[in-house]
Amino acid sequence: MSTRIVVVSVYDPLTGWSTLPVAVVGWRPGWTCWDWVPKSEPALRLRYDVIEDLDPDQREAWLQRFFDQATLAYSVDEVDAFVVEEECMAEQVVRDTLDDLLVAGA
Repeated sequence: MSTRIVVVSVYDPLTGWSTLPVAVVGWRPGWTCWDWVPKSEPALRLRYDVIEDLDPDQREAWLQRFFDQATLAYSVDEVDAFVVEEECMAEQVVRDTLDDLLVAGA
């Protein structure tokens, strides 16, 4: 089964669009793995004010909604996809992708 690696972004006042990365998510039907940009106020707000109260199906629906149609507030963009059976391997790819994003200046 294919796992998507997506970057979740929120509104950035500098660009006027949802271009500020706050999380990397591994995502496939029935499973998500979120890793958050540390010390980011927008990431904390999204995590604790929006995502935390959603059940797993609702989290997938939230990702799909903003993957299908980005808005000023949120966007979800695929950066990679791969086939892996073990969740621990997918979780490592999520962490590595976030590390790459942080090194790039997120």
